[in-house]
Amino acid sequence: MNNLFLLLPTLAWIGSVAATALVLKLLTRACVMDNPNERSNHAAPVPRGGGIAMIGVALVCLFYAGIAWQILAAALLLAAVSFADDLRGMPVWIRFGTQFVAVGLAMNALHLRILPLEVPQEVEWAFIALLWLWFINLTNFMDGIDGISAMQAIMQAPAEQS
Repeated sequence: MNNLFLLLPTLAWIGSVAATALVLKLLTRACVMDNPNERSNHAAPVPRGGGIAMIGVALVCLFYAGIAWQILAAALLLAAVSFADDLRGMPVWIRFGTQFVAVGLAMNALHLRILPLEVPQEVEWAFIALLWLWFINLTNFMDGIDGISAMQAIMQAPAEQS
């Protein structure tokens, strides 16, 4: 087995911590801040867009792990539009259209079949695409609650190992 493949998780963690610290510093200097309002979970302004650092590192690691180019392109597309939305706001139709294209790219690479029933592939793919779009938007909503997505992922990982 390739030693780089074994080191990727550690390199990803180190790279994410370093890149996030750098990006948050740059975003703070550039005054790209999320100011609290009545729906906010934070009381003081916090930088917006810091997740782009983790996505960048993850994309590099996934590239070295040999992930299909369509999946990398889908993730890069989502990251670019999400970061642009953090910086200046994007219309809903652009964000949703980007999500739809990204899901299509990824589904094309994965050739998913998940339903135990014998249904036409087009119906199954429409079902999967709707679920995937829902999941992207759910994750985006949860990510707006300062770190809840990351904490949920961290807390679920040990439970699934037992």
